[in-house]
Amino acid sequence: MRPANFSYACPTTLAEALLLTARGARPLAGGQTLMAALRQREINPAALVDIRHIGELSAALSWHPDHLAIGALVTHAQLLADARVAQAFPWLTQAARALGDVQVRNRGTTLGNVCWADPRANMLVALLASDAVVLVQGAADAVARRVALDDLITGFRTTNLGGALALSLAIPRRVARGIYREFSRQRQDLALVNLCVVRGEGHARVVFGGLDQRPRRLPQLEALLASRPLHETLTTAEYAALFQEVSLNPPLDAHGSPAWKQQIARELLRRTLTELTEAADHG
Repeated sequence: MRPANFSYACPTTLAEALLLTARGARPLAGGQTLMAALRQREINPAALVDIRHIGELSAALSWHPDHLAIGALVTHAQLLADARVAQAFPWLTQAARALGDVQVRNRGTTLGNVCWADPRANMLVALLASDAVVLVQGAADAVARRVALDDLITGFRTTNLGGALALSLAIPRRVARGIYREFSRQRQDLALVNLCVVRGEGHARVVFGGLDQRPRRLPQLEALLASRPLHETLTTAEYAALFQEVSLNPPLDAHGSPAWKQQIARELLRRTLTELTEAADHG
């Protein structure tokens, strides 16, 4: 199938791009998901705006004392190749490694993966667990504003960006351990269920993808984990109680029933928490 007709613009300034997105144009960076959706006519935008030649948009990772900034044009391959990311945020490296093939990682952008807002997107799930913040600007905004990623995502492939453009991501730097894991039909396929758990002293984030129309945190489990030392295991009764929280609304599709996906989620969670605890025991 071919895409429906659309116009194409390739501006060189952010102001031009913001005017176009305010009028309904869809931004195009890596295009790894967008172009497939156009071919299948899952979306039919009247216009695309190519943002790859805008000087104000960064294609770099910027390290600051309190956060890591990820520019709008940073690719998954850049994240995967950066040794500092692997050390400070190993769960992001794991998520990037499991995403697509070499061509997809070389072309696809991290911010684009987030803004597509698929509830099973690797980087979206991992970045939600990282408390990421998105820098957003619209044509009418004098300056960019900061929006928590958790607030940006509103549903299945939907955000509250409106006609604004996401300019960069910021991830707070803190001492923490984390793991990204997923279950898929085959290696590098889109996950059926995925999970990212990040734990520090007095801090925990648990984010599932594939169990609802958007990725979901488990706040009760986060509170429990945040109150425990990293090396302390959960009891059988606590596991049984927290699994009750993993009862969201997985979609019924050709890949399996909601109950089957919930069972996968529970096993992913059990294994991931065990792995994190064992890593803490070994220092």
